[in-house]
Amino acid sequence: MIETDGLWKEYPVKRGKPARVVIRGVSLRVGAGRVHCVMGLSGAGKSTLVGMLAGLLTPSRGSVNFQGEPATPEALRHHVALSLGIDGGFYGRVSVHENLEFFGALIGMPRPRLHARANEVLGLVGLHRAGGAEYRTLSSGQRRQAHLARALLVQRPFLIADEPTRGLDPATEKHIVDLLYDIKKSGQTMLVVTHDVHLASGLADWVSVLDAGVVIKSAAPIDLLHLLASTRIYLRFHKDPARAVARLRKLASLTELHVHECEVHCYTQDPERDLNKVIRIVVEEDLEIAHIEVPEPGLEEVFLKVIAERKHLEQERRKAAHAAKAAH
Repeated sequence: MIETDGLWKEYPVKRGKPARVVIRGVSLRVGAGRVHCVMGLSGAGKSTLVGMLAGLLTPSRGSVNFQGEPATPEALRHHVALSLGIDGGFYGRVSVHENLEFFGALIGMPRPRLHARANEVLGLVGLHRAGGAEYRTLSSGQRRQAHLARALLVQRPFLIADEPTRGLDPATEKHIVDLLYDIKKSGQTMLVVTHDVHLASGLADWVSVLDAGVVIKSAAPIDLLHLLASTRIYLRFHKDPARAVARLRKLASLTELHVHECEVHCYTQDPERDLNKVIRIVVEEDLEIAHIEVPEPGLEEVFLKVIAERKHLEQERRKAAHAAKAAH
């Protein structure tokens, strides 16, 4: 349905300084009738990526193909329904229902159909009781519901939902999650940006983890879970744990070890055995533990693992560069 090849997005800054790069060489493919979830921490570049896929932003480099053909931003705006995760886009002093009728008229919906369709989509997203309220009076969660309602006004080949469940109360969140599953069952192609690992693991056919504008892991949810053949022991310290880390690296039973400042992530296939070893080293080095956790494996753990790997590698590269500079 939609495919990107080496997308970059750069913003110019002051003269003489390098451009600010938000998206770096992202390549994605979303097949027809499939659901692709994008996950990432705040500032990872998710909203910028969504803007390019929806035709709101023009890539600095790279290409977007839609249904096998090169797609301009104008063509994408015609084929993509977008549910934003931001506050703008509606008229604050106008009712939600009137906003939807206005947007429907703008995209050419027949006027006799506008009123009924606005009621219909408000019901779908669970916002029918607030249809007569001015948009400015809605809560942040209700505003996300309104954005989803606007995206559903007309059937378009590709639906993008940016954080559709964020800020919702539990009952409304369940309603929206059920709706997303129903939309998937209808054969709708979707890209869903979410922090909700449970939603991603159940809804998605494919998950991409975005960090600092780069897709650092992309796979089916079940394949991402297979990345965790080991359990993570997470430790956070009040001071530099360098001496303890040096000893932990010598534990052959640890499958991986990632360090980022005062955080240490140890991976083991036998947590009951190795947790005691790790704690013994920490105690012998007279380190005070700020936090310790041994979480259950799951998609959230994969997400945290790939982020920890990237931070660890970046820190090691910085150390190597500093050492090389000092040697000269």
